[in-house]
Amino acid sequence: MNRTDRNKVLFLISFWMLAAVFIIIYEWSVLRFEGVPFDLPKVLSVGLLITLLSSGLIAFLEIRYLSRMFRKKSFLYTLLVKSSFYLFNIIIFNSLVILLVAAFKQEEFKLDRQVWIHYTDYVISWRMLTGILFWAGSVFLALFVLGVAEKFGQGVLVNFLLGKYHRPREESRLFLIMDLNSSTIYAEKLGHIKYSEMIQDCFYDLTKVIANTEAQIYQYVGDEVVLSWKLNADINYKDCLNVFFRYQTMMKTKSAYYTRMYGMIPRFKAGSELGMVTVAEVGEIKKELAYHGNPLNTASRLCKRCNEFDTSILVSENVMNELKKQNGLSNYKPIAQLKLKGKMRPLVVYSIHDYIQNL
Repeated sequence: MNRTDRNKVLFLISFWMLAAVFIIIYEWSVLRFEGVPFDLPKVLSVGLLITLLSSGLIAFLEIRYLSRMFRKKSFLYTLLVKSSFYLFNIIIFNSLVILLVAAFKQEEFKLDRQVWIHYTDYVISWRMLTGILFWAGSVFLALFVLGVAEKFGQGVLVNFLLGKYHRPREESRLFLIMDLNSSTIYAEKLGHIKYSEMIQDCFYDLTKVIANTEAQIYQYVGDEVVLSWKLNADINYKDCLNVFFRYQTMMKTKSAYYTRMYGMIPRFKAGSELGMVTVAEVGEIKKELAYHGNPLNTASRLCKRCNEFDTSILVSENVMNELKKQNGLSNYKPIAQLKLKGKMRPLVVYSIHDYIQNL
């Protein structure tokens, strides 16, 4: 299970455990007001155990099956179908909790006729209806938050809610820009619809590669994707750049699929630079985070120059210096000094295929 999936599981379990605590305490307060006996500690422990098992099962189904099944469905359709499915399962588990609560009320735990009468009375009561409405709202909200978080990208929704980038702020970041090589040829051969489907598949496979990393997907621009890492003492530059090589390996393992579906195997090129950028929320009708600064521009230019040097990835001297510093290889030579428009001095660049293989 990758890091992204673990976060999903943790969120779903935590969300529904809190919801279970709320509804059990609500039930306790209502019954206490009506003078009905209610063993809160026992019911709470049983209810949380059942909620843990049910939410764990639902989270497992979500990451292993449902996310893939609904990958190409609309957000609203996915939200409604998943909510209905989860609510059905939660009602079953909730009914089990009520049945056990009724059994625990007796001097000796047993499922006799009196227990079933109590259970039937509950099922047709207004409390059952309010419980279903509560869980329906909880399920819908949980899945909505998950869906919106996926639309924004890893960690971005939290930053929006906290207003972290409401005012521009500076950050040191590493950028890796990956672009489909010979995209015009692909588009002409496949046609726009089939070409777009191929891009969807490519970026879906990319998310599998970066799921266990700290990479943030900054944006998709046509057939280009921009990945970003915040620089800190724990960052491993080799692991960041290895995202590109691991993605290349994945594309090779899926060559049969892409050949069957599209008659070709997509190939990407990449450029990487690091440095200080400004981050800010931009837009009114549509808000998003925007990075401004030379590192992003330089990475894009390096990506576009890969074909000139018959390589699939170029990195700047800044990135190479950090790689050398972390991994101790100092005799690796640059392949060119590029004069880029707007730059006062030539940019020293490296192709790192052999370098990464030697680490």
